[in-house]
Formats: sequence, C-alpha cells, structure tokens
Amino acid sequence: MSVPKLVLCETRVDQKKYQTTTIINTDDTILGTGFFVRSSIEDSKREFPFSQIIVDNNGVVKKTWQLKPKSSTIIVLNKKGDVLFAKDGALTSE
Repeated sequence: MSVPKLVLCETRVDQKKYQTTTIINTDDTILGTGFFVRSSIEDSKREFPFSQIIVDNNGVVKKTWQLKPKSSTIIVLNKKGDVLFAKDGALTSE
C-alpha cells in the first residue's frame, strides 16, 4: 500500500496555497500488513513533509462520513470548508 501522490505535488503548485490531508484507514488493511503500511506512511511523510497524514486505526472517519470500505475518496474544500469537489473511487481523466 502506498500513500497516493496528489497531482498538485507533481505540477509544482505553491505549497503555501493548499493543504493536503491524507486519512489512512488502517482498519481496512489486511491483517499482518501494519508494518508495511506504517513504513509507507513514514516514506510519504519524508517525501512530502508539508502534507498532513492522519492514521485512523478504528475506521472512525469511514463510519462518520459513510465511506465505502477499501476505497479512495478525494474531497476538495475551500478556506471556509465548503466542498468544491468530491469523488469516491478511482479518478479518471474526465
């Protein structure tokens, strides 16, 4: 498992103009892979130190936001907290 890179990082957008927060639901990981997940999180944090990474060991975020298990959800908020974009599942070029 690897923490996904945001397109913003790859296009060199000024890091002062956005905040990336990745919430990883370790409750969804395969039993016995905790070490590998933790190692991947640490590698990603070294590569993108400006990013926020939250480890959700109990699936609280998934339950609260009613997210699908073993999926990926991207939500873009403005400074006021309004949802500008939301996508559950794999991104496409569309």
